[in-house]
Amino acid sequence: MGEFVADVKFCQETGINLYNAEYSKLSTGGSHHFGCVSIKKGKYCILNKKYSQEEYEKLRTKIIEQMNSMPYVDKKGRIYKYGEFFPVEISPFAYNETIASNFFPLSKEEIENKGYRFEEPEMRNYNITKKAGELPDHIKDAKDDILKETIECEKCGKGFKIIEMELAFLRNMNLPLPRQCPFCRISEKFNQWIKNLRVIERICDKCGAVFKTNYPKEEAPYILCKKCYLAEVV
Repeated sequence: MGEFVADVKFCQETGINLYNAEYSKLSTGGSHHFGCVSIKKGKYCILNKKYSQEEYEKLRTKIIEQMNSMPYVDKKGRIYKYGEFFPVEISPFAYNETIASNFFPLSKEEIENKGYRFEEPEMRNYNITKKAGELPDHIKDAKDDILKETIECEKCGKGFKIIEMELAFLRNMNLPLPRQCPFCRISEKFNQWIKNLRVIERICDKCGAVFKTNYPKEEAPYILCKKCYLAEVV
């Protein structure tokens, strides 16, 4: 969603100056859209066709009645009437390719048992010319020939390259060369963001007070409440 958006329901990738839209995709302007794709402006549109306000209201009501009387039923028997988002079954992306898998991780078997699609990772061969452990520790020791190297990611083993703009930025900011590929770096930051959304109930290891935090037991075995922490640190 973008700026100036209101009453947008069951839509995907829609927003910016859009009002009163349902079951639409990539619409970024106008109002009263139903089942539209890539509409940029205009009012009272159904399936990308413009109607008068009266015609729009009548046809929208008729479509909703049919959606409720003849709902879409997926392979697992899940019923999608008016008010439900698009069925997962028709998603162009596999479950493990979406951020849903970050919030609700499932195994391949669990994904397929739920009737979702699982995408096997694409296997590629990389002509690795330098391992991450062979990179210089300080950016001042990184020569221009690093741009020609295919570096092995220390986490996933895939190959990646340092581009000229990136090297210039690292030198300007006095930052070391990355040891992980861009995908692993982005994934690490994204997963940390997801972890920070959690709220877990913990018990202070010093005073026994119950409080809420973002850190589970496995990440922080010993933890203090705010009062005890400040007493220890300040």
